[in-house]
Amino acid sequence: MTAALIVERAAAQWVGVQPSEDGALVLFRDPVTRSTLALLEDGLTVAGVLARLEASREAFGVKP
Repeated sequence: MTAALIVERAAAQWVGVQPSEDGALVLFRDPVTRSTLALLEDGLTVAGVLARLEASREAFGVKP
């Protein structure tokens, strides 16, 4: 499964991939908070994207 499909399956919006010292970062946008988030491409999963979205929304004070 491609990184873009993983992001879309988690109901986030695909942005792209950015190189970093730690590896490629997958960038995606949260449609609720409109913030851009990132996870390392290595080991990227739907569950990981969902967890990142949840943590971001909690930081913004958005209730599920």
